Amino acid sequence: MFVRKKVLGFNEWLYYLGLFSVSTFSIISTSSLSAKPVSPSDRDVSNYFSKDVQDNFYLFADSVDQNLVWFASKKGGVELRGSEPSLTIDKETWAGGLFQGKSYLRIFGILSPNAKASDIKQFEVEAQQLGMSLSPVYANESKTRYNIKDIEVENHGKAQAVCSVSRDIDCKVRNSNGEYIPSSLLFKFRGYSPSKKVSVSQTIPFTLTTLPGVEAQFLDLLVDGKSWSSVFNVQTQWAVEVIKDGQTKTMTLHTNMTVECVRGMFGQMLWLYDSEQCQKYRE
Repeated sequence: MFVRKKVLGFNEWLYYLGLFSVSTFSIISTSSLSAKPVSPSDRDVSNYFSKDVQDNFYLFADSVDQNLVWFASKKGGVELRGSEPSLTIDKETWAGGLFQGKSYLRIFGILSPNAKASDIKQFEVEAQQLGMSLSPVYANESKTRYNIKDIEVENHGKAQAVCSVSRDIDCKVRNSNGEYIPSSLLFKFRGYSPSKKVSVSQTIPFTLTTLPGVEAQFLDLLVDGKSWSSVFNVQTQWAVEVIKDGQTKTMTLHTNMTVECVRGMFGQMLWLYDSEQCQKYRE
């Protein structure tokens, strides 16, 4: 029988990692707060940068400072500290209820819009060569959508499976549209979204409790450092203010995040898979 070890509560786990924080670039402008990003249709600064940087970041000129570039990441992933992902996966056993004696997974994770360190470094180097400084855009509003095996949960979302027994155990989860749909993976979920008027570099924590019978699926992902996109992906929409035609307008940006390049076993320290693709996460 699996012996359940002591597991930190979600808030305790976040506190332990020190992750009520913002992912930051090493180049941060201290320009006036009255300045705003300029719509690319009015002034496009992206052409100063390489195609790789353009593919990875939204880029904006500043309304006051000619040498300042505002940015938001288009792609993110699990936050890394060196080669250790901010992710834990514990295998536990139900003590009672419909699933008594069966094992399940409890997953805690932190996602970061700025997860890929080599992409960030390339951006910084190009900015330095151009004599430009960088600053993350600030968003007035944000919305985070989590897709867990085709079940969509919205920001600050809580999802809880409702399970019943007929011939077999049947579980359903109410999605973001209010519909109850069958769940083969998600038992319980709690996801967070950045607060209002925060940097688009804000980290995003989540916790997921699975249904029984999914261990092999996650082991397959961990053995080969595969992307979790087939079972878990996240998109944050940022509503940011930009200057367009001399007026303040709202523009929506999207950051797509998932877990990838993570290897290890349940209940053990996870690490970053050492491959060319995964090198992008290394500092």
